[in-house]
Amino acid sequence: MGRQVGFLHACIMVLCVLVTGGPAFVQESVEPSVNVLLRQDKARFQKAHALIEERKFEPALALLQENIKETPDAGDIDYSYGWACYCAAQLGKVDLTLEYYEVMRTRFYGGLSLGAGGAHRNWDLKLRRARKAIAASSGARRDEVLRKIDALDEIGYNAAVARVKDLIRKAQHGDQIAQRHLTRSSHVKILVDLIASGELELSEADE
Repeated sequence: MGRQVGFLHACIMVLCVLVTGGPAFVQESVEPSVNVLLRQDKARFQKAHALIEERKFEPALALLQENIKETPDAGDIDYSYGWACYCAAQLGKVDLTLEYYEVMRTRFYGGLSLGAGGAHRNWDLKLRRARKAIAASSGARRDEVLRKIDALDEIGYNAAVARVKDLIRKAQHGDQIAQRHLTRSSHVKILVDLIASGELELSEADE
């Protein structure tokens, strides 16, 4: 017997999201590693992003690193870490790519809503592009770094699964915030995985 989902409504909401795309997802709880009241240098980030669009990755990376150095715990610092990871990969800086990749997978895995206006964002696509750039490189340590990246992906996913299971336990005890958080896109994908694997059972959901 797998674990039981203790509330039917969340399961129905999951199915609605899958079928209809669902409403806009609600904000995630605050990550302990960031300060939502603190912000990175927005003008500097925008300048870096403009350089990235011109494929000027070296100067863009330097600007992003300034933000990371000055405000490493800012609520929106994942923007600088994520794009710095991408720039480092494009430049073939495998060790630096791995460093930032680890930060993204351990601090900012999955969907976030801690930025300006609570904007929902998910870094998976950008990180996949960074991985692809490393895979296309010819450095001596390429294969080693790719193995470490794969391990970080697994660590990040396992952490997200544990977070979802904790939300389920809270929702079973009537925590409405936890129930809303379970409708987040990244959480819905994990819920579906758990249901498909039989670890979460729907048959006894109302017990």
